[in-house]
Amino acid sequence: MPAFSEPEITLRVKSLLTPTLVGVMAASLFATPASATTSTPGSAETETGRVQVSASCYTRNTDLYCDNRPGTPLRVNRSYESPVRDYLDTSHSWFQCWGYGDWHAGGNNVWYWTQGDRYGAWGNIAAVDVYTSVDPPAGINQC
Repeated sequence: MPAFSEPEITLRVKSLLTPTLVGVMAASLFATPASATTSTPGSAETETGRVQVSASCYTRNTDLYCDNRPGTPLRVNRSYESPVRDYLDTSHSWFQCWGYGDWHAGGNNVWYWTQGDRYGAWGNIAAVDVYTSVDPPAGINQC
């Protein structure tokens, strides 16, 4: 094996490593991470299956997670005339789907279906009490 002087070894190592390092660095700059996903126009997808639809609301899969008015009654039907089934005591809840019902102070007739906090009973809440920017947001199912 030929003997190399220290400067020759340094040059040979640099000449071998430089193309490799440049290739690795370029690949990492232009690579898309495995966890990256696409976004829906007008929304921001922050993790797999989660789409931010407003400052306090996001969808994941087909559920809505959003701030709401605490203490709001959940109704059997989508009407204020309907009996109360349970209450949402928390200020941030999840909603399984939405449907049309009676018009309310929110200026629409959208109601959301969710599980109550006190008794675990399912019921309807008027969209005016769920702090979405649009009712219903894209991505959740209609009941």
